[in-house]
Amino acid sequence: MRKEIYQFLKIALSSKEKLDGHFSSSDSKKWDPFLKNLRSKKFVSTVKLDPRSDEKLKRFSDAIGHHYASKDPGVPVKGSTGKTYKVKYHEDLKRFSCNCNHWVYDLSHLETPKDCKHIDQIKQVKEASSTMDLIRALHGMSMYGSSIKKNIEPTIANKAYDQYLRKKQSPS
Repeated sequence: MRKEIYQFLKIALSSKEKLDGHFSSSDSKKWDPFLKNLRSKKFVSTVKLDPRSDEKLKRFSDAIGHHYASKDPGVPVKGSTGKTYKVKYHEDLKRFSCNCNHWVYDLSHLETPKDCKHIDQIKQVKEASSTMDLIRALHGMSMYGSSIKKNIEPTIANKAYDQYLRKKQSPS
């Protein structure tokens, strides 16, 4: 029992020290280690409890922490530049997240949740009613009458999306 308490205190102090480093630094690169630390639930809890954290930072830490800590591998979505992003759904928050810079830095911390175009793509595919609409959406073939809007056609890897659907449909 004593060993477990020691481990808990060691982790708590470590998170506090990391957060102190963030608040005491005037370096613009302080966000790199901060983002890396958000992978730890303990660090996210420390941020949310720290009186130096404003509401915006608390929301940001919570949203990004959920995205990084999620066991869900996410659905890969190819962006307009060719880079692949991961979109995840968080059942406990009833919210999607994405690792694109727009969602991370501009949308994740808003009081009223908003989505990036990659999340919109997943929602459009999810809402496709027929199997043919889903297949057309996955292949980006709007010329065959897909109900998916051309400007947000998804370019999702078929295999990854199939795995995502199977995981979400399987009974927990």
